[in-house]
Parts: sequence; structure tokens; C-alpha cells
Amino acid sequence: MLTQQKHHPDRTSMDVLDGQQRLITLRLWFAALEHHAAAHSLSEAFRVSSTFEIALADQKMFDDVTAGNWIQHIGASGINKKSPPILFAYYYFRYLLWLGDNALHSDDPLQVPEISKKLLVKLPVPLSEANVFTYWDSEYQASVQKDINQVARASLSAPKWLADQTRHWNLSRFMCDGNDEPPARLFSTLNGPRLELDSFDHVRNSVFLGLGKRAAVVFKETWQPAEEKLLTASIGGTRASRTSLFIYDYLISRGEYKHQGTLNLKRGAPHFSKYLTRLQLHDNAIGLEDLLKNEILPFVDVWIAAMGGATTGIRAGVALRSVPGDSCALMDNIREISEGPPVPIVAMALEAWANGQLTDADLYKSLHLVESFLVRELLARRALSPLRSKMMGIAGELDSKFDSTSLRNALQRIVASDLEIDKHAKDVLYGPVSSTRVLAILRGIERALSGINAHTLPASAFNVEHIYPQNPETAWASDLKAWKAVTPNAELTHAIGNLTAVTRRFNPKLSNKSLTKKQSSLAKFAEPPLELHQSWRTSATWGEKDIENRCSLLIGIAKSYWAV
Repeated sequence: MLTQQKHHPDRTSMDVLDGQQRLITLRLWFAALEHHAAAHSLSEAFRVSSTFEIALADQKMFDDVTAGNWIQHIGASGINKKSPPILFAYYYFRYLLWLGDNALHSDDPLQVPEISKKLLVKLPVPLSEANVFTYWDSEYQASVQKDINQVARASLSAPKWLADQTRHWNLSRFMCDGNDEPPARLFSTLNGPRLELDSFDHVRNSVFLGLGKRAAVVFKETWQPAEEKLLTASIGGTRASRTSLFIYDYLISRGEYKHQGTLNLKRGAPHFSKYLTRLQLHDNAIGLEDLLKNEILPFVDVWIAAMGGATTGIRAGVALRSVPGDSCALMDNIREISEGPPVPIVAMALEAWANGQLTDADLYKSLHLVESFLVRELLARRALSPLRSKMMGIAGELDSKFDSTSLRNALQRIVASDLEIDKHAKDVLYGPVSSTRVLAILRGIERALSGINAHTLPASAFNVEHIYPQNPETAWASDLKAWKAVTPNAELTHAIGNLTAVTRRFNPKLSNKSLTKKQSSLAKFAEPPLELHQSWRTSATWGEKDIENRCSLLIGIAKSYWAV
């Protein structure tokens, strides 16, 4: 707020050069809190005394509203969005408080029941607050029956906390004196381009507002280093996108889907506020600091690892741990199948492992279950979208308590069955499923065949190769005729039985070559001796039947290896 002191014969006043709307809105909010508490017999009292001189045309309404005499202005002509802003803002605040917690947590503006002149005729005369509340209730019930209400009505679960936090608000005031730049230039500077706050900023503000005297110490010792780590981690994305996503994934991992329903990435702050309400931490500084130190900030490490960042230096109490290599390989494969949605579940597994609740073997088993679910979805030709919703449901079922048995039980209820996979065993895979995801499937099959020493088939070095080419050279036609084999159709050409993995430097040289040239080239170009090749590199023929047989072979391996 930018002010300039003015001296009068009988008094001194402050002219508000910038912040008039903010100041008046805050005063209306305080008045709404005070009057709501009185109307609903709440023990928390709000008493605000102030003297504002505003535009003469608005002064009487402002004074009446802040004194609690607002009904008379509604009774004159009704109320809607075209009503005087002072009256409508106050009316809106009273309606939010009447709706309760859910309305206060909402990011979005809510529709307020308007009172038309025609409706005024049907309402009691003189109109009272109780009449307005009854009207609101009837409108709310009608919207519930029509399934169009925006938020569910709920009482204020922590009115004392709301009162306390409101009393702690600060309004920064800057004094403009005769030696400063002209007020117009100061106004322009204050209202120029600014950095918008994201969910993470609002969560930080909410947390440290509740920490009271400990806020400065906790911020310096705990929050600041963790935030810096989050912002500098090599995981891609802008600052706003990664910090908002962190809050989003953290809430999913806490099972908030079970308690709040579908979570929205853009509404992380209100979701987090509801989370604190559920834990009864809004007015509990000790419990809030404990949550911060033992849950939220340690989650930064495991979230970064799950996102593809550092897998070393993960906090486990006072010690630091590094994720075992075999689990790192699984996490890489999971990300190649689906980059974002599985992160909360993967992070939960890492968190349980870091806390000593999972052994290295249990961690691998849990991550393998996630990979199995994803691969089976692809092999059954299910659309991965909306995968985020499915992962929310799983996390909600686990309800922040993680172990591999519970994860398996939750996944078994929604995972694709063997029958679904068999139905698509010979269908097109390459195309509907991206080459990156196909390579991830082939990588897993190679792991199943080769065991602990399996080649990792990194995407940076390997491509998916069609054994029978998409555009075969003329030699293929004569070979198929000599073999008395049926030419593979377009569907089988892109089926899993006709696909393998070769190095990127080798792939162009194979191109559309004949079967014998491809087989001899594997040795010539020193390709890694993958088990994946064994089912075709020694085959004397490669027609429709051969591809169908390899489809059955690889799908059988996949079903067994990725059983849930």
C-alpha cells in the first residue's frame, strides 16, 4: 500500500495512492467475519475499528455494510453482479462463510444466489439476515438435486484458526514524501509486470504462517535447502511446473484422492489446505513442523529420484542412501512407458525403502509391480489415459501406508488379464504403441530371458527393428515363395512377434534386407548377443506362421514375467 501523509487543521490523514481496492476489500472481509461470527453464535469475535473516507457516493453504503446494516440495501433493489461493488463483495464473503470450509478452500469463484426485484416481493418484509440464509439454503438444496452445486456445504471446522490467521495478516505500507519520485511513477512501478505465485508458493506461505515463532529457524535450516534442491534438480520443466507438480504428487501419495476425490494440478494450494484440515494441523505448530521435517521435505529426495533425477543422497533418517542399480533400471523403464502419472507410487516405494520399511528386494518387487501393470495395459491395448486417475485411485487405496502386498492387491483389481492380452497377441503393436514404449517392452522381455546380466538396451543407443521389413526388398518375395510361406500382412508386420531391438548404428544397414542378410549381419556388426534374437536369428524361414509363433512365445514370456 502506497500512502502520502496529509495535514489538516484538525487532524492528520493518509491518502492511499495505491492499494485502495485492496484496503477496502480487506475491511469488507473483516466485517463479514465479524458479522458471521455474531450471526452463528461463534465464540471467536472479530472487532475491527477504522475510519475510511472514500468516494462520497459510496461512503454511506460502506459505513452501513461494515456496521452490519447491509440488509436494508438488499431490500431496496435486490442484489446481483451489477449491484454496487461494496455491497456485492460483502454479500459474496458472507455467502462463502455460510457455505463453510469447502467454499473457503476453493480456488474458483462461486456462483452466489442473486435476489431479483421479483423475488423481493415473495420474501418477508422487512427482510432479515435469517430470511437471506433461508433463501440461500433453498437455492443450495435445489442445486444439489440438480447436481449443479459447485461445492458441498460444510461447517467451519476451525473458526478459531481462521480468526487467528486473519489477525496475523500484515499490510505493508510505503510512505511517499516530498523527496520521493512523483506518486504516478511509484504507482506504475508497483503495478508493473510481476511474478505470479504458484501452488508451491501458497503452500509455503500457509505452512510458515502456522509455524509462528519457529518459522524463521525452520525456513533457514530445513525448507530453504530442500526448495533449492527441488529447483536445481536435473529433471526438466519450468520452476512453476515442477514445484506445482511436486505438491500435486505429494498429495496423491498421501492418499488424498480417498478423502478429497479427484485432485487438480492447478488447485494444489486448496487441496493442501484441506489436507492440513484433515490432519488437524492448521493451529498445531508442533505437528506442522513435524510434518514438514519428517514427511514433506524428505519427499523432495524421493520425488526427484522418481522423476529421473539423482538417485543418490536420499535421506533415511540421519543417513543417506543410494537406490540400488536394478531398481534404477526399473524406474527408467517405467518413465519410458509413462513419464508422469506413476511418479507418486514410485516415490511412495522409495520413501518406504528409505525409511527402512522395504528391503532392497522389496523395493525392486514393488517397482516391478508398477512396470507390470503398465506393460499389461499396453499389451491389452488399453489406453493409458487417464492413467493419472488410476494412479490416484491406487494411492488412495493405499492411503499413505505402503507395502508390496497392498500394492499388488490394489493393482490386481484393475490390471489387464491374461485373456485380454491373449486377445491382442497378434495385433498391431508398433504404431498404436510408440516406438519408445515398444522398446521398453522388448527391454523387459530381454531382462526376463537373460536375468540379472541382461543388456539394458538404452533408448539412446537402440532402435526397434522389423524383422520382416515394412518395405521389403524384392528378395523377400522369392524367399517366401521358396519357403512356401504366406506373406505377412500389414497387421502381423507390426505385431510383437516381428519386432526386435538393434543398435542405432546398425539399424540403417539392415533396412529392408533379406532374412539371411539380417541374420549374418548380427555377427558381422558385433551386435550384443541378445536373447531376444534367439527365436529368429537361426530360423530358416520367416513368414506368417513364424511371426505368429514368435508372437505366442513373447506374449507367453511377458504374461509370466509381468504377472501381478
